[in-house]
Amino acid sequence: MKNLNVLVLGNCTVIDEKNNVIKLSALWKSQNIIFVFLRHFGCIACRGHATQIWKDRAKFEAGGGKIIFIGNGKAEYIQFFKQDLNISDAPIYTDPTLQSFKAAGFNYGFRSLVNLNSLKNAINLYKNGHRQGAFDNDTGIHWQLGGILVVKSDSTVGYHYISESLGDFSPENDFG
Repeated sequence: MKNLNVLVLGNCTVIDEKNNVIKLSALWKSQNIIFVFLRHFGCIACRGHATQIWKDRAKFEAGGGKIIFIGNGKAEYIQFFKQDLNISDAPIYTDPTLQSFKAAGFNYGFRSLVNLNSLKNAINLYKNGHRQGAFDNDTGIHWQLGGILVVKSDSTVGYHYISESLGDFSPENDFG
């Protein structure tokens, strides 16, 4: 798994919508966690992905895990993201430092984002009714890509998917 050290990841912190700081390892202490790392809170792909994952959460959480979303914008955007997508009960955190993204080995940079696959995926997302949200530095770092990371309660990795472009999602049912 690309550049993934669970001990380093566990020491990273995230922020909830009330600006509380939480150490990542505290989230998987008592159960498996399905982390869905999002590019930013305005991203068309992240909005589409979060909507789909949350709609199908019972399927993904059937094995006893819990879905947690992690973005990287300002904490006040979490509430807007939840309202826009009608996922008000979803646990969503943010890591504006990108340390957890880096520890998880997720891609970052111009070439990861600006490519033909990103364009194709954005067009398909738009055709499927998803829309771009706010696009400014407060919603998050636009060059950061995400992915899926399942961390088990024993601090081992159960699944790790690294997005290669905007809208590159883990194959359905791969990580439940």
